[in-house]
Amino acid sequence: MKRSNFMILVLFSLILSCFTGCKKKNESSAIYLYKDWTYTLDESGKNGWTTLPPANLANLPPLLENGIGYIWLKNVVTIPANISDTDLSVYLGRITMADETYFNGSLIGTGGYFPPQEWSSWNKVRAYNIPSGIIKKGAENELTIKIWINGEGSVVASPVPYIADSDKVEHTYKRERFWNGTIYALCAFALLVIAAYHILIFVKRPKDRENILFAFVNIVTAFYLCVFYIDDLPDLPFKGLNFLTFQKIFSYSLPFLLIYFVGSFVEVFLGYKDSRLVKYIRRILVGLPIVILLLAPNYPVLRNMWNFCQLLLLPQLVFIAITMIRAFRKNRQDVRPLLIGFSPFILAIFLDLMHNVFKWYALPYISMYGWMLVIIMLLFILASKFTAARNEAEDLNANLEQKVNDRTRELSEANEALAAANKQAADDMKLAVYVQQSFYPRTAPITSDYDVAFTFNPKAGVSGDLFDFYKTGNRLSGAALFDVSGHGIAAGLVTMLAKSIISKEVVDNMNKPLASVMSIISNKIAEDKGDVENYLTGILLRFEDDHVYYVNGGHPAMFFRNAAGKTSMAAIAGKESSGGLIGIKNIPVEYTGIKFKMSPGDAIIIYTDCLYESKDVNGVEFGTDRIKTAFEHATGHSAQEKLNQVLGEFKEYTEGAEIKDDLTMIVIVKK
Repeated sequence: MKRSNFMILVLFSLILSCFTGCKKKNESSAIYLYKDWTYTLDESGKNGWTTLPPANLANLPPLLENGIGYIWLKNVVTIPANISDTDLSVYLGRITMADETYFNGSLIGTGGYFPPQEWSSWNKVRAYNIPSGIIKKGAENELTIKIWINGEGSVVASPVPYIADSDKVEHTYKRERFWNGTIYALCAFALLVIAAYHILIFVKRPKDRENILFAFVNIVTAFYLCVFYIDDLPDLPFKGLNFLTFQKIFSYSLPFLLIYFVGSFVEVFLGYKDSRLVKYIRRILVGLPIVILLLAPNYPVLRNMWNFCQLLLLPQLVFIAITMIRAFRKNRQDVRPLLIGFSPFILAIFLDLMHNVFKWYALPYISMYGWMLVIIMLLFILASKFTAARNEAEDLNANLEQKVNDRTRELSEANEALAAANKQAADDMKLAVYVQQSFYPRTAPITSDYDVAFTFNPKAGVSGDLFDFYKTGNRLSGAALFDVSGHGIAAGLVTMLAKSIISKEVVDNMNKPLASVMSIISNKIAEDKGDVENYLTGILLRFEDDHVYYVNGGHPAMFFRNAAGKTSMAAIAGKESSGGLIGIKNIPVEYTGIKFKMSPGDAIIIYTDCLYESKDVNGVEFGTDRIKTAFEHATGHSAQEKLNQVLGEFKEYTEGAEIKDDLTMIVIVKK
């Protein structure tokens, strides 16, 4: 990057020396027209001449009402005898907007067009030859200029207008024409060539979007520059070319497109992508001012609109600054060349602002010179990036075989390490499964009063479901079914912790209401598992002769089927659950129990959420309605037969679809 900066400095110095180091022509006597100007607003230019304050030569609109109309300027000069016989010309600098210039009443030159086909040749250098036949030797001569003013008007010469031999005036004319017009035309041509080159690169590599954005930056800049050199092109501007429309598009609208493409280029080059909202806002900030400016009815209104609309350039500049600051804070190396590249343009913008504020009209605008330096810098940056990519590709090709061998070896070593880790994980999982399943009943309890059957199908390895049965002598005294949130080892460890707590509290609190037992279990689990985020849902059942006590803590509802086959959901006040989730810290939860009677042949079914949440191949859940229907159709006498019938319908429904959770189901039939 340092080498690129050095090359830019050398190139710019060579160009500058070519023009500033040229041998000056021999100067002859000149008549400088820096004072004694008069003016009149009389359209004929014959009456009402008044002294013109020197400061107003560069700012004529205040002399006219509303700043619109014609003004005549006059300077009376005496041509000395020693130069009256030479070929003379007058240098007037740049005149805004249009002019007709006369010497002793004879027209010697024009620039721009008067209304109704108004055209301002504001950047065209006025240097007119004075025919020798109209010069009054040794006497007073009148130089008069008729100027059309429409919100802006001036005579700006560097340093002042003068009359001298034609060679001297021509030298001044060519110098100013080059720096104020020709150089911009050359730059515009170079920009279009650069744009075409980067468009071709983008066509070859569409993923490198910075190339097409840089091409757009060059194209927009090239079109914008035409406002500086259009008067130097052959047959331009032609009559009929609307000055107002030209200014709306090229002078006032293109800056918004340019700043948008610059921001997009910086963003893509630095590897960022703005949100959809930011993208829409940026586009609105481009389109809105352009539409407003295109609606301007005349040139003074257009210039006034620009004073406000240009403020909408600031958010785009802020976007660019924020993008670069983000990259700089992340120590992105590619942001430093951009910061260096934009610095001359920032300085030039500042100087041009001072140009407008302090009305330094004799000085040229230099922001475009600064911007061209930015373009050159960006060109070098992209070229460096392209070269680096090519070098990397060549290096990759040259060392591909060695790199493939190295990567193959590294991959083989990584695969071996991964295989060892997977084996260790599989061994650990087998141990965890064995330990967990040793905590659970392996067979259904055999009692004198109830027939029990269950199925327990972990999805993979350790399960988040837990269940247990409790007996008093030969009688069934209770049952529990809980489901821990989450999956994997963490959920499995919580089930083993919860299993011991649930078993202890159920056995130790047989004389307490079942809802109170559920509260004790919830508080104890919340305390013992600490900051582990897993929670539980669950069902507790207590059996006392023909009566059953039922408490539900956020779990899928239990179904009751009488001996005749009528099936209904066991619910409290129309709710499937009788309380909140289990094992959550600092959240007080109350549980409500219900009591119902079971007669011989009556049955109940409890299950985990896998039963109703599992889907068929079309993505439709099995659902509680199908559970109810399947249980209702379970006509077998034993609990196992009823469970098998429900399980059979479930498997038939979900055939071909993936079961994504642990499945536990318990059926209890009153003998």
